[in-house]
Amino acid sequence: MKGFAEKEKKVITLENNYLKLVVDGKGRTVNLVGKETKKDYAAKKKTPLFLIKEKEKIYKPLSCTFDNDRFSVEFEGIEVNATVGVECKKNYFVFEVLSISGDVDEFTFLNLEVKPRKYTNNMSGTASDDSFSFCMRHLNLQVSPPFPPMMQATSCKKYGIKAAKTSLIGCPKEKLRDILKELVVDEKLLHSRCGGPFALDAEENRSSYAFSYDLSESNVEKWIEIAKKGGIEIIHFNGWYESLGSYRIRKDFFPNGLEGLKDAIGKIHAAGLKAGMHCLTGFITPGDPFTTPVPDKRLKKDRIFTLTAALDEKQVEIPILESPRGLDKILAYASQGNVIQIDDELIQYFDYTEKPPYKLINCTRGAFNTKVSSHNKSSPLHHLWTRYGSFYPDENSTLVDEVADCIAKVFNECDFDMIYMDGSEGIGDWYAVGRMRHAIFGRIKKPIRVEASQWGYHSWTYHSVIGAWDSAIRGFKGFADEHCRLNRIWRDGSMMNAQLGWWGIPGPGEFNDAILADDIEYLACKSLANDFPMSFHHIKVGEPDNARLDEFLDILGKYEKLRLSRYFPESILRKIVKPKEEFRLAKAGGKWNLYPVDYITHKVTGLNDGSSCWTIQNKHSGQPFKLRLRALCGVEPYDSKDSIVLADFSRKNEFKVTLKGTGSCSLVPSLKGKKSGWYTAKSNKISKSGAWTRISKVFKPEINIAKYAALGVWVYGDGNGELLNIQPGHPIQYWFCFDEHYIDINFKGWKYFELLLCERDADRFFNYTWPYKEIGESYRDRIPDDYTFILNIQDVMSICGAQLKRDHLQSINIYYNNLPPKNQVKCCISPIKALPVAKVKLESPCITIRDRKIIFPVQLESGQYIEFESMSDCRLYNEKGKILQQVKPEGKVPVLKEGKNTVRFDCKGQDGYNARAKITLIIKGARST
Repeated sequence: MKGFAEKEKKVITLENNYLKLVVDGKGRTVNLVGKETKKDYAAKKKTPLFLIKEKEKIYKPLSCTFDNDRFSVEFEGIEVNATVGVECKKNYFVFEVLSISGDVDEFTFLNLEVKPRKYTNNMSGTASDDSFSFCMRHLNLQVSPPFPPMMQATSCKKYGIKAAKTSLIGCPKEKLRDILKELVVDEKLLHSRCGGPFALDAEENRSSYAFSYDLSESNVEKWIEIAKKGGIEIIHFNGWYESLGSYRIRKDFFPNGLEGLKDAIGKIHAAGLKAGMHCLTGFITPGDPFTTPVPDKRLKKDRIFTLTAALDEKQVEIPILESPRGLDKILAYASQGNVIQIDDELIQYFDYTEKPPYKLINCTRGAFNTKVSSHNKSSPLHHLWTRYGSFYPDENSTLVDEVADCIAKVFNECDFDMIYMDGSEGIGDWYAVGRMRHAIFGRIKKPIRVEASQWGYHSWTYHSVIGAWDSAIRGFKGFADEHCRLNRIWRDGSMMNAQLGWWGIPGPGEFNDAILADDIEYLACKSLANDFPMSFHHIKVGEPDNARLDEFLDILGKYEKLRLSRYFPESILRKIVKPKEEFRLAKAGGKWNLYPVDYITHKVTGLNDGSSCWTIQNKHSGQPFKLRLRALCGVEPYDSKDSIVLADFSRKNEFKVTLKGTGSCSLVPSLKGKKSGWYTAKSNKISKSGAWTRISKVFKPEINIAKYAALGVWVYGDGNGELLNIQPGHPIQYWFCFDEHYIDINFKGWKYFELLLCERDADRFFNYTWPYKEIGESYRDRIPDDYTFILNIQDVMSICGAQLKRDHLQSINIYYNNLPPKNQVKCCISPIKALPVAKVKLESPCITIRDRKIIFPVQLESGQYIEFESMSDCRLYNEKGKILQQVKPEGKVPVLKEGKNTVRFDCKGQDGYNARAKITLIIKGARST
């Protein structure tokens, strides 16, 4: 259908099968009507359809006419005319900038705000309600992504205004995917039959995968065995390269180079499996041939400086004309780098002056094996764009194509089936990301599954599966629930499946315990319930990080077979999809069943502090108890000579109110002359949820507490039920990290707390509302504009994944949360000390419930744990999950009655340390199927 102008009404009407757009003679929207629903979906009347931006000022149309399938627009207050072509296709509109007079910064050639906004998604460009959908898909890379429900197509001087092109769909919701399939084919967009509007139809997008960091010519058969046991259909190659950029094949894994890699993938295909390639998109690692020995002139730069004097080969202070203020001084994961390129030399600086005369100081000349040279006065110094410790190609240079050639050559010749373009956002804005990813995908010669970080708008048409997060090392179940919640939102909006990955199967570390079987089963069960594929780290041939890996693969394999075959009916899936609901899979009478199960965990922090006796609620029928009991590390006493004081509240401004949150707060030193501080707060909220305040101490310079792994603090509680959170932190250059340590103020008077840094309260984090998204907004300059999901997952990853850099302690935050409504709280906090921890032993731990006591006649060292299923099935594991021995308990098996049960723990502890243990009672219910 053609657009036409109704001259007598001075309006312009564009129509297709499902949508009618009416524009007045001043280029403003009159109506945006769904032809089947008869509803007007324009959110605001008389919104300008076109806009000019010049020198930060916005100009609106003065007049607008339509003739020969094109708008002719004049603008008020600026001498600019623009012509925008329109094609009224059967099911969508196409708009294209045909001409523009004058030199402008930006031209918005389609500007609509639509009413449907129940479901919006920036990646697909959609805004929908339950009946009608809008979608804006740009048809070339020079148009910046829209942010639905703002359907806005804007081109700019930097990337080119003329020929910018977009499309607009408005249709019944159930027809949207079919129209998008038609659009991407007819408009010849770069696309995949496994991606974009086709993604939900592609069965291969339901497959799970595992990262292989050690797969080689010699062990590929072992990897095939691992994959088949875990129900994993894709083996995903990472670390197959010597360096990023040139992507030369790693010879220690593949002595025969490309042919060796190709042969390994051939064996994977012969086994009925598929192979995925992991690449880092535009990354160029220091030391790659693109940087060493001669750095490529086409590396991306972000600032330029000028030498004020000639530089000889020995100087380590570099005089420059311009101020270096704002530059990072380290090369770290989240820093923006400290590398300068001058001629054919790379130089690392580690400090600089912030007042004239400006200098880069403490420099390393000839960094990354480049050649040290002399340089003339006035020579330009370029600060290299650096993210994640790597350099990048300038997106407007041919280096993009050369890096893409390196990746695609290996992909095509070895016949990979999937690619993950990781770290995409590191290269820069939406255009840079799109340019790099288009360059890679456009060179691939067969239909493939595509995943990538950043989930960018311009690559949606070939993107296949979203949802990959970095691995958690703690708080696994809450992490999985939050991942599922967000995945369901993103799946609906993006029109593609979402995955639960990258899930780690970690062994024990300095900051975490090894993952356990119930964590793995929880993930597998939620994957089954939502039909989300999974992906995994921490799997390798040889001795695994987690000694229970084989057991975990068996669990995963059973669940994956059931998920892929769609074994369970929807009625069962609706039960098991619920957050915090746990199940065990078991087979009876040849049929798989799911049984509800509760894992009720309690931490004993000492035998005399009230924590060794507690109450649990059994919502199932009475039954003999099952248990896991882990010995925790001991902490040196508060007055240990090896402790150091981090904060003592002796100075009035040692802590400052950094976020008032939902009320008012203050901290003042104790009036009694003791080194302690009274932290007072009052919430103005009507509920406890999300009622918080924060005070902070900043260390300048940073301090090193690497030899300490715990905090010790006394708190004088007021018994009002608030939550205290003591949170050490490191600089943002090492990425976000929220190191939670919670104290429940359910007591009055003084009480001592040992807060181990390896026992972060990740599990409880999800029970509260925190302001961490708000805090993350302050670091927006480090996050690309369309990297829109990061602030949703950042707090989760910062809790469950990130590790505190103890050698760079920068701050201590003290939060209140769960503040009682309209009521003041007041606690006194002693000096906070950093304390050493030690592995200790617990002898003969025992549990008593009513008149039954069971004793485990073993000595447990910190990290070791017992799993008790019955008197004949009780095992002692080391911290890696290796079975050390079968245990023969003594006494009687306690029985958990339905309802309330009181539990008591006892043991013989180690002198000088509190006896600390983590105890989980396991209670099984009747089957759900």
